[in-house]
Amino acid sequence: MGCVQITEEGLYPLLELPKLTKLRLRELFIFNDTVIGNLCERLTSITDLTLENMDEVTDSGILHLSRLTTLISLTLKDPVLISGNCNVNEDTQGTYTLSPSDLKPITSLPTLGSLHLLGATNLTEEGMAGFPSLQKSLVTLELDRCSGLTPQSTITALSPLNKLRTLVIRGNTGVTDQALRFASALSSLRSLVLTECPNITDASAQVLAQHSSLTSLFLRSCGEITDEFLRDLGTSLPSLEELHLGKCSGVTDVGLRHLSSLCPASY
Repeated sequence: MGCVQITEEGLYPLLELPKLTKLRLRELFIFNDTVIGNLCERLTSITDLTLENMDEVTDSGILHLSRLTTLISLTLKDPVLISGNCNVNEDTQGTYTLSPSDLKPITSLPTLGSLHLLGATNLTEEGMAGFPSLQKSLVTLELDRCSGLTPQSTITALSPLNKLRTLVIRGNTGVTDQALRFASALSSLRSLVLTECPNITDASAQVLAQHSSLTSLFLRSCGEITDEFLRDLGTSLPSLEELHLGKCSGVTDVGLRHLSSLCPASY
């Protein structure tokens, strides 16, 4: 439940906490560009920031994030509006728009290691152009409900992130077998989550099989995956410790028998 009765004046005591390193603000409807500017100016030691359900924050407010040069983890959850027009479309269920100018203050953060973009339905190839600048620091990336992704934008933006260890892609129809080619460049990848990506098929096993150091693979509600996917993985993932196949209706007992060569594993 959000703290909807907190006023802008009530937030001022936060500005007097110079040692504050972790801040999560949820459903604060008075949270606007001015307030975020004040927070970013004073809270220079912040390392973990979550902005959730803040209807009045625009790209001008997000620009202030560039001041947080010690920021390690950033979560932007819908319906944070970082599009210039700040208009809510009721049909989008509280999603927001990301443009290149919106992402620039984020992708320029020198120490950012964990980035979570949740509900950015209009995240496009152009908007993701700054992702490669995070290749020296980013180890965790979550793209949730970013339905604007295409195979090419995914490959172009994610392939340079060679230090990425955890990647979560959830609810994206634009992520296909072709798009997963970016994974071949991610030599540090240890955990991959593909949830509600209906265009992932058995052909993706050939790409994933190249990651012998992968320890966690989550495949949930990927309805095109069948027993052949598990067969093609074969003995290619000797380090696998976690395998999740929730709501993958094409997997049967036959497919599970192919897992006997994956040890240790849980499914």
